[in-house]
This record gives sequence, C-alpha cells and structure tokens, in this order.
Amino acid sequence: MIDPMSGTQKTSDPGVFLPVDDMTLDISHELRTPLTAIQVTLDLLERGKLGTLSEQGRRMVRIAANNADRLVRLTTSLEQLPEFLLSPIFAKELMCLRLETDLRVAVKHRELQLDYQPIIHLSTGQIVGFEALLNWQHPTLGILFADQIMQVAEMSDLVHLIGAWMLWEACEQLRTWQKRYPGYFDSLCINVNLSSKQLFDPHLIQQVEQILQHTGLAAQSLNLEITENAMMGNTALVEIVLDQLRALGIQICLDDFGVGYSCLRCLHELPLDMLKVDRRFIDQLDSEGGKHLVQAIVSLARNIGIEVIAEGIETAEQLRKLQGLNCYLGQGYFFAKPLSAEAVIALICP
Repeated sequence: MIDPMSGTQKTSDPGVFLPVDDMTLDISHELRTPLTAIQVTLDLLERGKLGTLSEQGRRMVRIAANNADRLVRLTTSLEQLPEFLLSPIFAKELMCLRLETDLRVAVKHRELQLDYQPIIHLSTGQIVGFEALLNWQHPTLGILFADQIMQVAEMSDLVHLIGAWMLWEACEQLRTWQKRYPGYFDSLCINVNLSSKQLFDPHLIQQVEQILQHTGLAAQSLNLEITENAMMGNTALVEIVLDQLRALGIQICLDDFGVGYSCLRCLHELPLDMLKVDRRFIDQLDSEGGKHLVQAIVSLARNIGIEVIAEGIETAEQLRKLQGLNCYLGQGYFFAKPLSAEAVIALICP
C-alpha cells in the first residue's frame, strides 16, 4: 500500500499547464468570491508550493501576496479584484498546485483506487484480461481519472509512488482473484500503464521483480503499457529496459498507437508484443479512409508478430467492422465500462 508522504523537494516542469476543462472551471468558480483568490495565494506562498508554477504564475502569486493587505482592506466585490486573479490562466496555475496538495493527502489516506476494464476477444466475446485504470474521488471536483491524476503526479515526486502502488495493487488484485476463484481468472492478464518517469527509473526492473515475487503473480499474467511519448528522448535506453522486462516474461504493449510522429519507427526498433489502436482511429471506421487505415495497422502489426487491441469500441457497427478486419482484441464501453473489483467478480463468476 502507499505509505504516508512527507513534503519532499519536487522535480518540477514550470512550463506545464493543464488544459482548460471542467476542472479548471470549477476551480475558477471557487476563486470567484471576494478574497478567496488572495487567501489561496497566501496559503500556497506560506507552504512554499511554487515549484510547479510557471514563471508567470509565480509572478501572479507574488503580486497578490505583496498587495494582500491592501486588497483585503479594499476588496468588497469581484470587480475590485485584480483582473489576473480571476483569469483562466491563473485558475489553471492554482489548479495544478491545489490538486498536487490534495493528491498528497489522497495518497497519504489511501483514497486512490483502481477500476478494471475488460479486454475482449472480438470473435468469441470472451474476456482475456483487464486494464487497471486509476481514479480518485476528489472531495470537491468529483471523480478524476488517470490522465488528470498522472499529469499532476508527473510534475511532482508523487509519480513514482503512485505508479508503484498501481502496479502492486493490480498484481495483488489479479492474484487474489486467482486464489479465491480457481479456474475463473487463471488465464487472464492484467494491463498496467507505466509513466515516462517510471520507464526511466533505474529501479524499475528490481521493483517489478519484487512485486511479482511478493504477490505471487506469474510474469506472463502482467502486461505493461507504455505510450510513444513516454519513450521520447532515449530510444536506446527504452529498448534495454523493455528487453529486461520481457526477459522476466512480461509482455509490452504500445498504447495510443498512431498518436505520435514516429509510431512506425517504434514498431521497427522496440521489442513489443501488442499495440493499442487509438480510439480516434476507431471513431473513423465509418469512413473508407479510416477503415483502410485501421486495416493497414492491423496487417502491419500482424506481419511482424504484434497483436492488436482496438480501444474505445462503442457500437455494434464498430465491432462488426473490426471483426471483418481480423482485429482480434478490443475494449470499450460497448462491452463494459471500468468496473470495481467487486463488479469484476460478479461479471466473471456465476
């Protein structure tokens, strides 16, 4: 399980912004009350939580802090707040910082959880495995999903801790199912995503070995998913790491295939067992061009011994077309949304 975290020095990327989305709007709404934005900036400044701010964001915080006394005396309505305190840019800056602080609390209190989305054999309809997907019930923003959580975690020291917990929890869960329900889960695999920082962690191989040893899960039951973006910068080192993981018996899956600029080179240069066709290609199956593109991906992968998983299947028509293209595996809401561990048992066991 995740151990309590102490405040440690962050490794920051001060140029990273989260996109303007519902989370940003929620934070913006929360700040749109007199004095709240000032109070937030003072609180963050007192805690030294400026590491993940851009230079512009740091300047905004310091301006607000330096003028806090005057603003507190004079501010009685939103119209009197400096414009930047109510801007979407500043809201994004504060959102990153506040989410990081909240995420540390969630880690400490073990509030993160995994759900499991079935991976289906498209011809038989049988479940062949599950992808472990991270989520977090934020106290004010509602459910946050893996992309949102990991984007914040990647800008701090939390990414290694959360990544290790995900790997442990997923392996432990599958092994628990196997032991409690003999015959139902023995042949199933669990897919777990690796972040870029995990991939380049020099302790990764040892960590994976220890997790497999302590949970008792066979390496052949674990598939690790990586994205092309996670591999950028040092393909030679990535190849070494992936070879070491495969030597343990683990299979490697390239996630979001087709999104990056050098995806074909990845297929040629890296030791891969599977790839996931990005859902944007699946959405384009209705067009002839989209259909031919997916067909080309499936044929190319199969010719070099790589299995294909179609992501984001949502309709019976998409399923039918993928079957016609000899794509054998897939996942998506057409089959099932991500399920709790209890719901998985109800699905698999009679």
